Amino acid sequence: MSRRFVSVDIGEIWNSAVVVFLNRILTENWSEIGLTSEVEARLGKVLDTGFESGVNMKYFYGMKDYLLTKIYWTDKDGNRIKPEEDDEYAIVYGDDVRVVVVKEKGSFSVKEVIRKHNQEKETYFFGDEVFALRLSLAEETPLTEQEKQKYIQSSLDYVEGKGKKSSEIILVRRRQRTSFNFNNEYCLDMTATQSGNSLDELESSSPIFEVECELGIPRHSHCEQLFIFLNAILKRMMSQPDAISFPPKSSKFHPSMFQRVSMVCNNPCNISGDIELLSSEGYSDELIQWCKENNPEGKAILPMELARQIPWCLAHSPVLCTLQNDTWKTGADSSLLHNVMNNGGTIRTRDGHVFHCCIWQYEGVLLPVPTQSVKRPYSTN
Repeated sequence: MSRRFVSVDIGEIWNSAVVVFLNRILTENWSEIGLTSEVEARLGKVLDTGFESGVNMKYFYGMKDYLLTKIYWTDKDGNRIKPEEDDEYAIVYGDDVRVVVVKEKGSFSVKEVIRKHNQEKETYFFGDEVFALRLSLAEETPLTEQEKQKYIQSSLDYVEGKGKKSSEIILVRRRQRTSFNFNNEYCLDMTATQSGNSLDELESSSPIFEVECELGIPRHSHCEQLFIFLNAILKRMMSQPDAISFPPKSSKFHPSMFQRVSMVCNNPCNISGDIELLSSEGYSDELIQWCKENNPEGKAILPMELARQIPWCLAHSPVLCTLQNDTWKTGADSSLLHNVMNNGGTIRTRDGHVFHCCIWQYEGVLLPVPTQSVKRPYSTN
């Protein structure tokens, strides 16, 4: 069989190349995931010619019916919904541009216009009794407004029968898709797809039943984010039991480890002033650079209005509480008592920057009064 895959014992998946790959792409692309970078998993099978996306019809509809019984799916605003099927056309152009057109009640509207480039991918083979898994990382390349309008008009004219097929169109796909969004943590797409070189050709093609899962914008610690995504892949996509879907209790990816972190973080503090960021050791320092660029003195001052978008705790608490309500003196240096550390969250600035802050990514000094910084006040919306 082809070597274009990695063979993995699914019972040992939490100690396998799957976790190594996910861990690396999360680390290298943390601040872009869900914005300009797309981390996606899909099921299929490994053939001599390579990976072929899709599952059998029985598995597809059995899984879809099961997911529809659950009540925890949401829209992008967090409202509980029952997912419904969309009738879509994906018009693919030769320069990696894809236009998704939705058909509803006989009319067409454009859902998205995007140019994506695959950066890297890995395929994992678990044996003949389990579907193969393809993990991939794709990067979005921005389009100008003029380019978007050109592709939108070309696609709408084609699907509405108002014009001939553009010579730039290389593939047309009809997708009957149901999306299961879990609190924007991840989104499972169940899609029956017909493909062809033209609208006429795809109507006679046999459907492929695709199962995909895309990671949302990270909102948790690194290890917890990896657990959420891989657990969704194993439990929701691959229908694996808890014994496989959950890592060993000794693993740093086990939920009990996140609970311990939460206990340590139970020294929350109210942010009553700006924060001078000191370090982001081990992580991207993009937020620190942004603060320096937006401060008249070139200091890494995070304005209070932005700091309050995420929770903070004492970095060097003089006293910690135990589960038995006892107290334990830490011996923290008194000069560090105004130092704070962030919990996980996202900071959005008025000028359009988005910073995903991993838990304990930033340590800083809570300043007693707001310092003078540019572009005040900031909106917390």
